[in-house]
Amino acid sequence: MHRALQSDERVIHMSALTLQDVKDRLRVDFADEMTDRDLTRYIEEANMYSRGALGAGYPADDERVKSAQCDYIRLSYDSANISEKERSALEKRIERLHTQVRLEMRLGSDDV
Repeated sequence: MHRALQSDERVIHMSALTLQDVKDRLRVDFADEMTDRDLTRYIEEANMYSRGALGAGYPADDERVKSAQCDYIRLSYDSANISEKERSALEKRIERLHTQVRLEMRLGSDDV
């Protein structure tokens, strides 16, 4: 029998991405407090997006999840400089990566 989760029982899943990981992948090589705050917020948003796409128990340390999260962050951080074609390609890539991980989670296997 399933029971509803109480608000204090929610699973909080932290991203395995660090601010430095994101800065390295996005090639942000300068120190700026505002940029760091924005990127930290985008990391939290990407984590919530992955949790919604994959479920609470998703493997945050999976490189495909990290790549999807970095792509999501790039869409947010660099939105003014991304063409519509590139935006579409990144969105499709995020979905493909999440689909691969979701399939493995359902099958319970790392070698799908």
